[in-house]
Amino acid sequence: MNPTYVEHNHQPTSPDRTPPLFVRAEHTIPDVDAFQRKIFEVMVNLPAHLQLHERFHSVDHTKEVLVWRADSFEGVKAFVERNFNDVSRFDLIATIGLLPPPRITSVLPFSSIRPGGGVIIQGTDFENQPGELHLVGDFPDGHLTLTGLQWGNTFAAGVIPNVFGVTDQQAYLQIVTRRGQESNFVPASFVAARDIRVLPHSALTVLNCGSGELFSSCGVAGSNHTVDGYHASGPGLNSGEGRDVLVCQLKNGWTFDHYEWKYQNGILGGPFGAAPDPAGSGNINLSIAWFYDVFGSAEYSLDVVITGPLGVPFQ
Repeated sequence: MNPTYVEHNHQPTSPDRTPPLFVRAEHTIPDVDAFQRKIFEVMVNLPAHLQLHERFHSVDHTKEVLVWRADSFEGVKAFVERNFNDVSRFDLIATIGLLPPPRITSVLPFSSIRPGGGVIIQGTDFENQPGELHLVGDFPDGHLTLTGLQWGNTFAAGVIPNVFGVTDQQAYLQIVTRRGQESNFVPASFVAARDIRVLPHSALTVLNCGSGELFSSCGVAGSNHTVDGYHASGPGLNSGEGRDVLVCQLKNGWTFDHYEWKYQNGILGGPFGAAPDPAGSGNINLSIAWFYDVFGSAEYSLDVVITGPLGVPFQ
């Protein structure tokens, strides 16, 4: 049934040691019962030069992999053709020394590399019995083991477990087969679970607050707002204007999300002065312009909302 033959050499020979020869026969089976009868028949009368090293199969037994240890590739080829040509389509892969290691060739583009996200990879020599699919990186134990596996010799799929207290990072996908062979690493940009919160006033460094007014404040004890500003000279005194400058540097992947005025009176423009909102940036540079007339005051309450990895400090 149009067999294919491929040879690999994973371990060079030497004068004092002959590495073992393994031949992997990958069968596609149209009649499962006929194939199983044939397996029983050949195992009862197995030639002395052959040893069945490993056997894997799909859940429905329509695909099986038989790994033969033998003296020669030609001997296995003749044996498989003689016994299985009428009950399956098959490919033969000969390996001198170690069996071929698994290799990841692609990650399907709709895979979601985040907690709870589904991942599908494709490759070769994963074996038909499930091993493990790892996301390797700065995680507890050095990797996350994906759950809910679906598995075949050329694909694996799983779900990234929920994990908190880790940052966004460059991680790597890796297959570990049931026999413990490890695949190549494939880069995967991991996005951590997100948290969102109001930046507390205590995180800010005040560079300027007011301009010599009788009453001037850029923070109120016990307030839940990022900044509470108040400026006034007192009744019947002078008008005034100025700019409050407060800064903060976020870390660990935390960034600005949005801002909300909770109250404003006598405020000129937005909270970042002439600069645009720092969308996606960890640099928070508030520059709040205000004014008041002879009988008034400038007042405001502002919330700066930030987002970042859940369970990770922002400073």
